[in-house]
Amino acid sequence: MPCRCDYMEPTALEIEIRRLCYFVDEVNGIKHSFGINSCGYTVPYSTSECTQELANKLTETLCSFLKKNGSLGYSLEMQIWWRDHQNKDKRREKAEKQKLKATKDKQKAPPWASLVDSLTISGINTTCN
Repeated sequence: MPCRCDYMEPTALEIEIRRLCYFVDEVNGIKHSFGINSCGYTVPYSTSECTQELANKLTETLCSFLKKNGSLGYSLEMQIWWRDHQNKDKRREKAEKQKLKATKDKQKAPPWASLVDSLTISGINTTCN
């Protein structure tokens, strides 16, 4: 039976970490390369090295730089990543604000409001005729 490598497909996290490493290299003036980049990150080759913490750290590093300096003058891939990342941040922040507002509104509601909501949801008509 011949050896195969089809089981070696990278995960989405591995792909994203590699991409972030390349972008961090790019902002540090290093062309896309393999191995250790100027930030001291080794481009991960194994699943055990590709953690969510590493992805978050690389994202924070890149965001901090791009917020101060902008993405103009860098690769189109990085500019697209930055645009998409900012849009996702805005949507996440909006969702967090709505969730916080809903929590505050629920806390302000009178005690019987939850009973009325549950009766309305269950299909019981709560209006007086």
